[in-house]
Amino acid sequence: MTLTHLKSLIHKIILVLFLIFIMTACSNNSTPKPIESLTPELNNGTPTSLATAVETNVTKSLYEKGISLLKSGDLKNALQIFDQLVKEDPNNTLAYTQRGITKSQLGDTEGAIADFNKAIELEPKNYFALNARGSLYGDMDNLQGALDDFNSAISANPNYAKAYANRANIYAQMGKYDEAMADYNKAIELEPSNPTYFFNRGSAYGDMGKFDKAIEDYSKYIEMVPDDPGGYFNRATAYAEMQEFDKALFDINKAVELDPQNPQLYLLRGMIYGQKRLNDNAIADFRKVLELSQDEDLRAQATDLLQQLGVSVTPVAP
Repeated sequence: MTLTHLKSLIHKIILVLFLIFIMTACSNNSTPKPIESLTPELNNGTPTSLATAVETNVTKSLYEKGISLLKSGDLKNALQIFDQLVKEDPNNTLAYTQRGITKSQLGDTEGAIADFNKAIELEPKNYFALNARGSLYGDMDNLQGALDDFNSAISANPNYAKAYANRANIYAQMGKYDEAMADYNKAIELEPSNPTYFFNRGSAYGDMGKFDKAIEDYSKYIEMVPDDPGGYFNRATAYAEMQEFDKALFDINKAVELDPQNPQLYLLRGMIYGQKRLNDNAIADFRKVLELSQDEDLRAQATDLLQQLGVSVTPVAP
């Protein structure tokens, strides 16, 4: 076999592995999607019966303090605040809901579900609690339970954008893309300033093979959140699917610039370099994957690609 034929074979092998990686990257296994789920909120547009939950100045001040602590990541002190609110007023549905969100972020799934259940028991049309419980069910892969809760939340408040966005995520996971698109579109109509809706709709378009539409949504997301490497990574995968490798390389370079310790970015960039036959650059990036990654699958892919490029690699345990 001549050197030219060998290089051609290596390129074909890289192309196959590249396409496998891209298909994976465009699915739910890429960089984490920004999911609109368990997010703390103030009493904004909640049902009338919930307004009494924060009606006194003292209670409202304490509630807002708990929200502030939750948003800042001070989960332990936030939990103490919501514990105090629940103790002082066992019918405070918002306090139960926010305590459930806090418990969920602390890893207490059972306690979070119990609090969401209590909030919904006290106020069956508490769409905030229904959305929060549905989000947690989704995280638990209880897709039907999540779908039921998002349906109930939307029934209670047909203008609650987050419930449409979350239901769209569930539909997308179920492969029901027509329903997912209708819900993403509704969420964007109701709350056009929320970048996560564009990101997740872009991901769904990618799963559907509509990469031009995915690029439009990722571009909108990047416009709104220019410092998130995930937007550039996902747009790079979509460009790569369309074999627009120069644009893909531009985006993955930006992602690496923003997150230089992420080995997955180097793996994708190395594959793009391989498609452009910039083998030295590809080799450097695959070596970088081995330097940074502790993930066995990622290391195995990088090792295999290096070997296809004629680089002898001694397997080293991460």
